[in-house]
Order: sequence, then structure tokens, then C-alpha cells
Amino acid sequence: MNNIEQKSKKNNIISRFRNRNSLPVFPDRNAQDAFIINTTLNELYNEGDRTTKKLRLDILQPHRIRVSEAEYERIWEILLSTGLVNSIIGFGNNGKLTLTNEGYQLMRQFGSYAAFMEQKEKLQQQQQQQPGLVLPQFIIAQQEEEEGSEPDKQGQEKQADPSQEQSKTDTQ
Repeated sequence: MNNIEQKSKKNNIISRFRNRNSLPVFPDRNAQDAFIINTTLNELYNEGDRTTKKLRLDILQPHRIRVSEAEYERIWEILLSTGLVNSIIGFGNNGKLTLTNEGYQLMRQFGSYAAFMEQKEKLQQQQQQQPGLVLPQFIIAQQEEEEGSEPDKQGQEKQADPSQEQSKTDTQ
């Protein structure tokens, strides 16, 4: 009898292992946070209809996102600090969230938090690839003239480069 129970227990464990849904694997904590923020905003947006939902029961559990109590508190603080969601205050509303106006506009414009982050990264890459501010030539020439006539620490006037003097005579 005992042997049959052990085999049954073993078969149950194996079948649960085979049929389980794998949780998403995140390379780091920031990726996990972004995934949870994205999931939360999608649930609260609900195709343009703002909803109020409990974070743990209505958002994390249906998506099979399991977090410890400490992680839950950390995620709660991150969500509130983004300014995209607000907690609902009142009797029976413990743990409920709703979108702020900024969160609603973000979802209307980009469709998801992930799309917003992709757009933000693209803009940052474009800004890094563009060369620095190019000043018109007359501003550069004025700066060089001012620097060339300033006295140095010993009270003597700085000598300008011959090429600068050449450009000064060309402009005059």
C-alpha cells in the first residue's frame, strides 16, 4: 500500500512539473520591474477604460507573477513613484491601484510601457549619435578675438596665432 502511494505521489509531482507554465526569466531586476510595470499599466488601462484593481489579486496572480512580500512592497513603491498610478484610499480599497492622468496619456500615446521605454531609448541613442552644437563662425571669431587680447597672469598680452590674425584681417 505504501509503495502505491509513493508512486502516485511521484506521478503527481511529475505531471505538475510537465504541465506547469514557466515564469518569464529576467536578466536583471530592472527588466523584471519593467515587465511588472508594463503588465500593471495594461491591466489598468483596459483598452481605454480606466479600471481599479488590486495589485496582488487582480494583476500579479492572474499573470502568475510570484513575488515575496518584500519584493511586493518594493514593486508597490516603484509603481507609485513613477507617477503613472495612484493607490486608492478608503475602506475596502487596500492594495488597489488606478491610472493617473499621466499614465492614461502614456497608454493612449504608446499603447504600453514597453513601447514608451523603447521610444525613450531610441531618442537617447539619437542624441548621443548627433554631433555637438555647432556655433556659427562669427561667434567663434569673436570669442577668439576676446581671448587673444586678454592679458595673461604676468601682465603681458597674449600673442594670438598668426593664423588667427590672418582670419581677422580677412574678415575686416
